[in-house]
Order: sequence, then C-alpha cells, then structure tokens
Amino acid sequence: MEATRNEGYGFYGTMRVAGCADEAWEIAMTAIAAETGTETDEVRDFLDSTWGRHFADTVHCYLGKYSLKNAIAEAIKKWNSWKLTPRMRRELDIPMPMPYLTGMVYVASFEAQACEQGV
Repeated sequence: MEATRNEGYGFYGTMRVAGCADEAWEIAMTAIAAETGTETDEVRDFLDSTWGRHFADTVHCYLGKYSLKNAIAEAIKKWNSWKLTPRMRRELDIPMPMPYLTGMVYVASFEAQACEQGV
C-alpha cells in the first residue's frame, strides 16, 4: 500500500479532521484502484492532490448516513456520475472515453510525475 506524501492536505489531511485518515486512506486506495484499474502509486498521486481533497469532501458528505467504507463507495459512484466536458478533456488532455474519476486519477498522476521530473 502506498503511503501518503501529503499528510497535511489532500485526502489524508482532510480525512484526519474526521479522525479516520489511516483507515480512510486504506479503503480509498483499494476501492479507487479497483474502480479505475490504475496502480496504487497513481491513486496515491490523486489522493494527495487537490482533487483528493475534493474527493474527501465528497466522502464527508456521506459519513453521516453511511459507514466509512460505504461513504467512500458512494463518493466513487458520485464522481463517476459526473461527465467530463469536451473542454475539460482538451485542457487536461484526458482521452476518450475515460470516466470522470479515472480521468482525475490520470491527470493527478501525470502532474505528479511531471513535478518529480522538474517539468
């Protein structure tokens, strides 16, 4: 399991406010990797990004009604219900017919790799 590189922000930092960062991280890593078919390092890049913080906000919306595992599952469903506009696809260079969540994982991973390479 890939550990966060961003304990103070992103998904981990946001879920720490709810007191469940470690458990949420493990559940989200596994569930998002399974849903998107991406590698755990790519999921880590997504969860550590601004999009990961927004994903955590979506999870928080469901925590009052669901267990943590089910709240993450509902957040995944929600994110996959959104559509990538042609403009978003063009600006973020997301290939067709990639679903929203997969597209955000793809972009976050690409951006993280570019930062590591100093691009």
